[in-house]
Amino acid sequence: MANYNKSQHFGKKFRRLFYLFYNKTALGARLALLLVMTLGFMIMLSLVREQKSEPDWRGEDHLFDYSLLDDLPSDIRQIIQQKLQANSRKLYASYTNNRNEKYTKEDKRRSKGDQFEGKNKPQALGMLRILETDASSVTHPANRKNRANRGNRRKKHEASNFSNIIETNSFTAAAQKQEKLISVNKYVKATSDSCLPTCPVTPRNLRGREVVRLSASESEVLEMVMSKNISAGGSWAPRHCIARYSVLIIVPVRDREHQVWTFLAHLHPFLQRQELDYSVLIVEQAGSEFFNRAKLLNVGFMEGLKSRNFDCVIFHDVDMLPEDDRHLYHCSPQPRHLVVASSNNKYKSNLSFQRDRYYGGACMMLPRHVKQVNGWSNRFWGWGGEDDNMWRRVALRDLPVWRYPAGVARYTMLPHPPPAAVNKRSYDTLARLTPHHHEDGLNSLHYSVLGVSQLPHHTRILVDIGGPKDDPDLDHPPLPPLS
Repeated sequence: MANYNKSQHFGKKFRRLFYLFYNKTALGARLALLLVMTLGFMIMLSLVREQKSEPDWRGEDHLFDYSLLDDLPSDIRQIIQQKLQANSRKLYASYTNNRNEKYTKEDKRRSKGDQFEGKNKPQALGMLRILETDASSVTHPANRKNRANRGNRRKKHEASNFSNIIETNSFTAAAQKQEKLISVNKYVKATSDSCLPTCPVTPRNLRGREVVRLSASESEVLEMVMSKNISAGGSWAPRHCIARYSVLIIVPVRDREHQVWTFLAHLHPFLQRQELDYSVLIVEQAGSEFFNRAKLLNVGFMEGLKSRNFDCVIFHDVDMLPEDDRHLYHCSPQPRHLVVASSNNKYKSNLSFQRDRYYGGACMMLPRHVKQVNGWSNRFWGWGGEDDNMWRRVALRDLPVWRYPAGVARYTMLPHPPPAAVNKRSYDTLARLTPHHHEDGLNSLHYSVLGVSQLPHHTRILVDIGGPKDDPDLDHPPLPPLS
């Protein structure tokens, strides 16, 4: 009865308040109050939705680089992914620097000492949250069962526990004492790089078509190296973002020193505007035998991939300079011929006069595709034929060749004297060797490295690749040496 009287009393009070408001308050005041109440309700509703919504744990730019986990066993990788999802709210908040995100006191206490500056938060924070257990705590059944009971003890040293991360080779107790898990430095470097945002698909600093300088000196190249922060050996990567592709540029040369400086002075700024992680490798042929461009490209491929793995390889002539930086040297899933139009044929498209099989000047391939076609032929001594042979190797593997439009894929060819003698047997060699590409290429490559120089603007390898007389399978006499 008391409850009924209380509710009845409350109802009378409410009806009286409503009557006074509706009959004795001005219309403008009523509308203003109604608007304020509506806005307040909408704000409360948005806050409730924000608290209930769970942000994408990977974020728009993929906060965690899964390539770091490729070497780990599948069960370890699955546990790490589960922990990533469990910490998704905090990872995403640190990445977007969302100051309105509400954490509990426990979250703030756990993250104390784990603060990182700017956008360098999520990856490192994720590694601290995820990889703070060793292999035994992940794999051993007893440890897996009692992991929840040890959670509070791990929180105390979570920020500083870098000593044990994840083991890759063995999970036995004896191996855990000797091998201690993966090197911390590897993860610290990888996570610090991956903290940065990924470079945009279309770089922002492109200039379009420009007039190519036909001459440059070594001093100009050195001055450019100092201003562009190019690493020793001709390597460069953007510092403000993670490059989408790592590219190895292989350039075969002999007696083209002046063109080398012109090439480097043009190519370094060209690739930097495209925000690539690249290295320039120049392979120089020693001796006075016939120049073998294809064999030098094979040498550059084998030697260049010894230092690191690249996403793709560009085989580039030293006298071909791209005019338009919108012609991106980004890696493509299929082989790509780069020189579609050049100044030596008055910028006529190679596709317009039945040269669709032309594959010379510069081309891009993935390392697995180079291995799939067994690289370039080693038997083209002299000038010409090796690029058509490579096109046939690619065609025999049913790999389509991609090209940019001729209006963008334009090149300036540096002037140089024509060869004193042209290998007229090139196309005979081409016809004979194409069916036997599985026997001639990377698997039959022989050479001697005479020297390796890590110069400020490029890496140079001096090699001895022999001559035609060293190839017993060539049934025709060698051409006379070039005069």
